[in-house]
Amino acid sequence: MKALLGIMSSVWKVNQFISGKEYVLITAHLQPSYLLASLTTVGKRCMYVIHSRWCRVNASSSYMKIMGLRLILKGKRIVTVSKGLETELINRYGIKSKNITTIYNPCKMILKSGVELQSVYKRKYILFMGRLVDLKNPLRALDLYYKGGFYIKFDLVYLGQGPLEMALRERINEYNLEEYVHIAGFQKNSETWIRNASLLLSCSRQEGLPMNLVEALVHGIPVVSDDCLYGPSEILTGELAKYLTRSDEDFDKTIQIISSALEFYPVIEEKYYKKFDSKLIVQIYLDRWKTYFESG
Repeated sequence: MKALLGIMSSVWKVNQFISGKEYVLITAHLQPSYLLASLTTVGKRCMYVIHSRWCRVNASSSYMKIMGLRLILKGKRIVTVSKGLETELINRYGIKSKNITTIYNPCKMILKSGVELQSVYKRKYILFMGRLVDLKNPLRALDLYYKGGFYIKFDLVYLGQGPLEMALRERINEYNLEEYVHIAGFQKNSETWIRNASLLLSCSRQEGLPMNLVEALVHGIPVVSDDCLYGPSEILTGELAKYLTRSDEDFDKTIQIISSALEFYPVIEEKYYKKFDSKLIVQIYLDRWKTYFESG
């Protein structure tokens, strides 16, 4: 209720700010902003961007939330960050397809320079990026690392923090891997960590569009990812699709895929990440907004 009152009280501030101004792009991201934007004078000239699934775990427990979002977004121009999310909105929630378009999240194309960045660890390492929460499945990454015997040649580095850190540390101790597994916490300069990794491993149970996979590909780093809902299959395409794994498969098959990626990975060509180029994405947004609202 407090959050709702905060949103309602902000409507006049937003209207005051946008009054008398001309805009080439107006977007709303995340659920509170959908409601706020819909109540303002530009509510019908806004693109509402969906970054994740509406209902993450239990659909029945989120019924009211889903109905509220459907009411807010009715007749609005919606953007999803992956085709998977677009399909879900159409098929599961009955949103009209003509109101939805997919525009990928942007990634800045900073390619490797001639100067290599110095690694923070002596040994080569496998990198896990993400919050230490059940949705990201960090414990599965550790189990794969241990049961695959990857600690013989590689360290495992966690870039993130969260409520599962204690459970993760307990399992690290259980496996006697304290020397090889490092929880580095949140790092502002993730580029250094990505560029020095031997492989990026993602075990997420679901995503909207996991941009760390794109960032790794931009820097030429091999990626192995669970083929969860949604996004990984839209990033690891073509020859890279064989590095998509399934959490419901036995560990041995996933371990084999990780081993294969560490031994040999196809050349990561520009075609795999070009569609996420930030300049391209910004232009798509501008063009789409103009198409939708230039007459309004």
